[in-house]
Amino acid sequence: MARLIEGYHDVRMAESVPAATAEVKRNPPDVLLSDYDLGSLTGEELLQIVSSFFPRVRRVLVAGSGDLSEFRALVSTGLAHAVLASYQDAGALLDAVEGTHEG
Repeated sequence: MARLIEGYHDVRMAESVPAATAEVKRNPPDVLLSDYDLGSLTGEELLQIVSSFFPRVRRVLVAGSGDLSEFRALVSTGLAHAVLASYQDAGALLDAVEGTHEG
């Protein structure tokens, strides 16, 4: 995933929710791209943390499943700006990062 967007954006990665939160607080990104399944917390919880500190950061969640219906509410409530099923669709991923993909 990082290789796909590195040519377009400065990409920073974190190995855990605390590390991601610390990195965002240290240097807020334009876009936060997160998996849903993060181990002890979910990507939804990470998006909540980031949106509370930095509401202007564009938040994109990768659900990791083909059924996005349960995640649509995250977009309609504004918690996520886009939700993707997977990283496999390169065009949708780039669109989401750029802000043109609506789910």
